[in-house]
Amino acid sequence: MIKNGILGQPYLDNPTLKTVSLSLSHSANMACVLVFPQNIIMGIDIEEYKDRNYEFLKKSLNDAERNILFSSGLLNMRGFTKLWSIKEALSKCTFTGMRSPMNIYSINSVEVCSDGVTTGTFKNFNQ
Repeated sequence: MIKNGILGQPYLDNPTLKTVSLSLSHSANMACVLVFPQNIIMGIDIEEYKDRNYEFLKKSLNDAERNILFSSGLLNMRGFTKLWSIKEALSKCTFTGMRSPMNIYSINSVEVCSDGVTTGTFKNFNQ
């Protein structure tokens, strides 16, 4: 059974699965779950590209992040959504979700790979 922890984070309440953790995400009619060993911290997020979120997502990024997106050719709704999703996945690793100040999740670099996968690093998390 999936329950909520003290910070609202999901956890498996099953004595036979004590060494397993999970991360959940949903958006519109999509949902996903990532199950992983408890000694590894992981987070997952999925988002739809919605034009109505443009201004909110744009404001959620700092100047350095907008410059990173510009130099990566992603200064658009797709780029804003990708960075938001990356930040939200990290926030799940800290078990706080997006309740912490946004600058904690600042993006340091972004690279778009030839297969379209976007990777990056964080300013405050070097793992």
